[in-house]
Amino acid sequence: MAETSCDVFLSHSSSDADAAAWLTDYLEECGIKVWIAPRDVRPGRDYAEQIQAAIEASSAIIVLVSADANKSSFVRAETEMGFSQDKRIFPVRTAPVEPGPGLALFLQIKHWTNAYGLQRERALSQLVAEIKGDGEEPAGQRFAAAAGHGAADPEKLKRFIGPAAAYYLNAWAAMQRRRTLLSWNWAAFFAGLAAPGAWPAYRRMWALAWFLVPLDLLLTHSLHQLGGSRLPLVVLFLPSAIAGLLLGLFANAIYRANVLASVAVNSEDPGDAGAIRQRQVSRTGLILLLIVHGAIAALYLVPLRAPWS
Repeated sequence: MAETSCDVFLSHSSSDADAAAWLTDYLEECGIKVWIAPRDVRPGRDYAEQIQAAIEASSAIIVLVSADANKSSFVRAETEMGFSQDKRIFPVRTAPVEPGPGLALFLQIKHWTNAYGLQRERALSQLVAEIKGDGEEPAGQRFAAAAGHGAADPEKLKRFIGPAAAYYLNAWAAMQRRRTLLSWNWAAFFAGLAAPGAWPAYRRMWALAWFLVPLDLLLTHSLHQLGGSRLPLVVLFLPSAIAGLLLGLFANAIYRANVLASVAVNSEDPGDAGAIRQRQVSRTGLILLLIVHGAIAALYLVPLRAPWS
């Protein structure tokens, strides 16, 4: 038996029951019909089946994001089910908590509601208006539009990225909410200081890696030619410092575009997990780029200067 249709399904951790009940009361006072467990669970029927039926009968899903929700397999499963059905998804926070790796990818949308602080009432009023409004794009289409590609399989993205998947998914979710390409990456920053092409090579972005190698050599040699023997050696590291800063600021955006493009290109493949895993990182590329940059640095650091000096 199908559940009676409702406006929203409210997904929350059992630890956030009080906040969920308060939000339900607020929405229903505004004329929005909410389905929430355990209040609307009918006795004598399978719990999981009722949850699934309620999500299918809802026109939208509200996800109450919290530290406990990040740990809840039920919240993730409910959010993923709504995402797969192209439901409108509205993340709501009652505290400044970022979504965990299990939720971040599914919440790559524009309608975040911060139900705390001085702007709480305004944010909640906007949430009500958005739920009641029409013409909203389905969640999968909004994600595709933001990414510039078709909706990607979350598990395929995780396999492609590898062990750092949680970090990147959280970073990308934060970038999407702030609508910015800026997102600091310490690994890319320090790798850029040592060898500007090392981080892209490690992440198998070969075109960028081998573009940075000659660029670093050209800038370093130009500085050396301008300053000659009077130039402090520390100045020769200025190109690497600039490269490190730029990589630190834009590495997450660059890698996001690379991952989404690569996954989209391979979206018709059988999805061989082993093949995807091989494309995660390249330690050989990292070592090779470090050797190349080390050789470039040696030309200017050893007593025997380069032939053109």
